[in-house]
Amino acid sequence: AGGGLDTSSKTAWISQISEMLIPKFLIAQQYLMRQGDIGTELYIIKQGKVAIEIDKDDGTKLVVAESGPGSIIGDIALLGLNTTRTASIRTITNCIIFELKQRDMEKVWEKSPTLKMYMLAVAKEHLGRRKSSKKKEEPPPAPAEDEQGEVKLRPGGLMELEYLLAVLTLRHGARLPLDQSLVHDDLIALWADEDPSLQPLVDDLRRLRDWFFAGRLLGPHWFEQQGVTPAEISALTERVRTQVQAHIDDLAQALGYDWVEYQEQPVKWQD
Repeated sequence: AGGGLDTSSKTAWISQISEMLIPKFLIAQQYLMRQGDIGTELYIIKQGKVAIEIDKDDGTKLVVAESGPGSIIGDIALLGLNTTRTASIRTITNCIIFELKQRDMEKVWEKSPTLKMYMLAVAKEHLGRRKSSKKKEEPPPAPAEDEQGEVKLRPGGLMELEYLLAVLTLRHGARLPLDQSLVHDDLIALWADEDPSLQPLVDDLRRLRDWFFAGRLLGPHWFEQQGVTPAEISALTERVRTQVQAHIDDLAQALGYDWVEYQEQPVKWQD
């Protein structure tokens, strides 16, 4: 697809989509969708972990992957490229999952046709990679060198910030009121009120989510379309890394421990 998003509206669609997201609350071992279902909704995992299962010929199910916060499911279906679910999605833990309906997304596409062109191009590329991977049994190609959209897994990225937030909440959560909101934005604001050094992370959490979402929808050159520079991304992730170092790594070293383990359970310091 050629051309870029209109300069005056290149970020407006992100806020529009955010307003259309419908939160769904699922308990552990509940199915979000089943293989063979027909659907056009896209899902974004906010909190929790899910298993991706496929049906085997003998009637059993095989877990082929697990996904957690920030993962997007159903982009191919949202665009109508394949509305038959190719796998079942089962919650492993209690989950908060956002749903985006196709009819709502179409309202955004009507105002920004170029956006749909980009999304179609990215989705078709992902679909092609999946088919190629199945045929050749090879891993998908490595992302482009300039794919700054991978702000989730890089040091100081979205996953590391949410990890820091989880550690802080588990470490000090015993004194929280019973009606305390557990939404990430509310928790980071709470801890930032107690520790001013965390204040920049309140906005950083939102920006990392927006960047990750834009990267998944627009592909490798999303940051050019959104007017975000690699230096800006690096500065933000460095801020996150500094706080992780101060609140986790330095404490571990001072106590003489080698590493910290966190797997959705209380923090355990281990030799």
